Amino acid sequence: LKKRQLNDLLTLTGSCTWSTLPARDPDTGGLTMAGRIPMIQKLTWQSIVLIMVSHAVHQTHRLATRNDRPLVFNAWFPFDTTGSPVYELVYLSQTITTLWFTVTLTSFIGLYAMLVAMGCTQFQKLGAALQKTDLEGELRDCIQQHQHILRFLSELQDTYRLVLLGPFLLIACGMCVNTFSILLSWGNAMETLQALTLILALSCQLYVYCWFGNELTQQ
Repeated sequence: LKKRQLNDLLTLTGSCTWSTLPARDPDTGGLTMAGRIPMIQKLTWQSIVLIMVSHAVHQTHRLATRNDRPLVFNAWFPFDTTGSPVYELVYLSQTITTLWFTVTLTSFIGLYAMLVAMGCTQFQKLGAALQKTDLEGELRDCIQQHQHILRFLSELQDTYRLVLLGPFLLIACGMCVNTFSILLSWGNAMETLQALTLILALSCQLYVYCWFGNELTQQ
C-alpha cells in the first residue's frame, strides 16, 4: 500500500540536511528537531527491545505457572493444539507473528517521526536563511528550497493520509481489548501488568503521532 509514494518520499529526503542547525535550543537548552533526529532511531529500537523483553517475561511466567500449555495469544484452530509437535509449531508461529507485528508497527511509527522531524528542520533552515538573505540570487535559492519543502510535505501527506488509519484503528482496538482484559483478569497480577504495559505502549505510539504532527503544524 502506497509503496510508490513512499519510495518517492524517501527519494526527496536525499536533499534534506540539518547539520547546520543546533542540536539544542540556545535559549531553553532543550533538544531541537535536529537534535531529536539521531534519537528517533535509537528510541525505536529500544522500544522494540523493551516490548519484546516484557512479552518474553510474561510468556515465561505463563509457561512456568500453567499446565494447560497456553499459546502466545488466544486463537481458534480446527485441530487440537495441545499435543506435540503441533503445540510447539503453533507457539513458534505465534511468536514469530508477535515479533513481526511489533517490529513493523514500531518501525512504521519511527519512520513517520523521522520524516516529520526532517520536514520541521527544513522549515527551520529556510527561516534562518531568510534572515541572512540580502541578494536576489540567495532569495531565489530560498524560494526553490521552499518549493522543495512543500513538495516533500505534499508527498508526506499523500503517503500517510490513508496509511495512518490502520495504526490508529489498531491503537484504538488494542486499548479497548486490553482494558477488557484487565477487567477479566483482575486479581491476576501478571496478566494485569501485561495489559497495562500494552496500554502504555499504545498510548506512547498515539502520543508520537499527535506530538510530531502538532510540531509540524506549528512550523
